[in-house]
Amino acid sequence: MLPLWNSARARIYLAEDHVLICLLNGHRKPQVQEKIYVAYEKGQLLGAFPIVDQWLSEQKKKLTLEWVLGGALTRHIVLPWSEQVIHAEFRQTLADALLTRQFQLESQYYEVRFAHASYGQPLLATFVEKELLQAILNLAQKNQCVVKSIEPLSSLVWDRFLKVLEKEESYLLIIEQQRISIIHNHYGHISDIELKPFDGTYNFTKEPATILGKPIRMFNPNPFEAIGLTSDQQLWLESGKGFSIEDDCAYSYALCGVF
Repeated sequence: MLPLWNSARARIYLAEDHVLICLLNGHRKPQVQEKIYVAYEKGQLLGAFPIVDQWLSEQKKKLTLEWVLGGALTRHIVLPWSEQVIHAEFRQTLADALLTRQFQLESQYYEVRFAHASYGQPLLATFVEKELLQAILNLAQKNQCVVKSIEPLSSLVWDRFLKVLEKEESYLLIIEQQRISIIHNHYGHISDIELKPFDGTYNFTKEPATILGKPIRMFNPNPFEAIGLTSDQQLWLESGKGFSIEDDCAYSYALCGVF
């Protein structure tokens, strides 16, 4: 087991206009050995893969890959609770229908993953384009790497700060460049999730900031003016070996859950 705990892995955060690559060593006490930021033209997502491909080809040993997908690359749908959602065929049919109705997208081009069902709670369904997933798998195969995980950033942020969220009813805001994900939190359960444009400012009129009377938690590695937002409402990663929250905050998107 010891070689596994010391094995090298890469965290790769994929956004619509840039990619972050972090080379990590160790699991119990992870250390960031290399950090890379590369931008590309917005909307040219597949332009990220030659960048990652070249970097992987330059590594001296094969890596385990952990992919993090930005909010622009996923679609989330919350299924209302019913006794039927525990049945795979029913929830698949319902999720496909809602994908078409809410986003005008055809389900045949998407893979869906469902969160763990909890009795009486809405069920989160996350859709990712099959073409994107296949490109990730093809890249790993070409470079003889293993894909350990492909996770939406929202899931990693949720899991990282769940101990805080399960104690309250609140809104979790995740800022990513020109987009903001708004997750409705009901004591550790997601009741709704929205993705909206973001212009770089978010001013609240009262302190501590609230939405519809409910407290706010915000994950935003890049500082910006947010009037009314108190320090305990901002969710930050802890600094670690090779990662400083002050100097490397942009890499929080790739490293959420590592630190």
